[in-house]
Amino acid sequence: MKLYLLTYQFNGIGNSNGMICTSIDELVKDSLPFAEIALDLLGDSGLNCEWTNLSGEDAKFSELLTTKNTNELLAQYSQLDDNLKRSDCGYFQVFEYDTLLDLIQEQSVEEWCNTSLKLKIEQLKKQYREVIFSLNEEWAE
Repeated sequence: MKLYLLTYQFNGIGNSNGMICTSIDELVKDSLPFAEIALDLLGDSGLNCEWTNLSGEDAKFSELLTTKNTNELLAQYSQLDDNLKRSDCGYFQVFEYDTLLDLIQEQSVEEWCNTSLKLKIEQLKKQYREVIFSLNEEWAE
């Protein structure tokens, strides 16, 4: 099962945040209000940024984030991230992971999470290794 992660930070408006979903459509739908905040954060500088649609054609700033097409929104999220970084306003990134363990490793979760979550991750890794060992034994018979 694939996992989709949104991480975002808006400079001057708190710490970094994120959300995880098992559906990209759900992630895009649930993150739209945060994308709108990011777009507002760009303010007038957003008018001077280049925005394109999936076809590579110019897109109007006023029409951004109005589509219901997930792929179109993801393309706009990517451009939004680029422009936030360029304007030193923060970031807005979407990632895809094959497994929860991949997400944990790539996002260095164990370095910043609380103790309770660290213990759960350790348990998960232990159970994962046990399943691999059991599966290996099953196939060896």
